[in-house]
Amino acid sequence: MKPLIFGFLLLLGWVFLFITFSNYKQSSFLLENGKKTKALVIDLGEEQDFEGYEYTPIFEYQDEENNTITFVSNATSDYEPYSVGDSVEIVYFPNEPNTEVEISFFSLYGMSLIFGVLGLVFSVAGFGFLIDFYRNKK
Repeated sequence: MKPLIFGFLLLLGWVFLFITFSNYKQSSFLLENGKKTKALVIDLGEEQDFEGYEYTPIFEYQDEENNTITFVSNATSDYEPYSVGDSVEIVYFPNEPNTEVEISFFSLYGMSLIFGVLGLVFSVAGFGFLIDFYRNKK
């Protein structure tokens, strides 16, 4: 039973590492090939949770055809990350809706960082436990 659990940890770690590299490549591709522009913070969405309030920035920008586009950030926080009227650099693919991302480390690579750390922890733990199990089995 133990090798099965340790093997599952190792497999889960590899899945997390795969997600890490996929997300990293996607973010890097967007940053290299997307259209960069400035967006204006027009509002801060406010939602109450069990610890207080969470804030979600709402942005507005002009696309290449001078259309006004409004989008809600994927990132929420316990503090107000921006003030209404702030200008933020974003990147997006002009022909693909809902690809807008703020140009910041965590917005672009936060998912990769989290899954990368988890992937390394699960991989090392699963691999280490499997090696230890088979060494002590002899």
